[in-house]
Amino acid sequence: GASSGASGTIALADTGTALRVGHDATIGAGGTGSVSVGLGSTLDLSGGALVLGEAGGGAGTLALTGSGTGVSLGADATIGAGGRGSLDLESGTTLDARSGTLTAGASAGASGTIAINGGDALAESQELVIGGGGGGTLGIASGGSAAAMSDVVVGATQGGSGSISVGASAELSVGGLLTVGGAGYGSLDVNAGSLDLTG
Repeated sequence: GASSGASGTIALADTGTALRVGHDATIGAGGTGSVSVGLGSTLDLSGGALVLGEAGGGAGTLALTGSGTGVSLGADATIGAGGRGSLDLESGTTLDARSGTLTAGASAGASGTIAINGGDALAESQELVIGGGGGGTLGIASGGSAAAMSDVVVGATQGGSGSISVGASAELSVGGLLTVGGAGYGSLDVNAGSLDLTG
């Protein structure tokens, strides 16, 4: 979905299916884009960054399903850069963004949603920002996990709004500083889950 009114879909399915992109990847630049990765397939974006929902009218979705399914990144992952972005991880799937920052709702007017649901669902990043200058949410539930090697910021800049919820048997691990409400609004709710401040 490169421009307004355009739409595009990519689906990867079954063990052994793989797609490698050697540069930055955008899903939903100015239109609507969706990518599904399932049933043990892999998406290799180690050559660059990932953006879901780039411009104001853009909407991008990345959904991971099925045990052994994985996405790897070589730089930042932005869920809702200037538009709307959605990242969904289900049981047994992984997102490896340890080479960069995972951000939901990067700029004013943007919105980003990250949902990590199910046992062994894991999203890892170097830094984690929920609600940069826009609106961001992170929900971790049913045994899912999110881990930041360094800092986690919720509601980073003025005008930004972020929320994190950690549900039953789920975990948020922070290797550096945890800031809830930087220059914006932030909330963190841990309900029958765990918060690991290892930094």
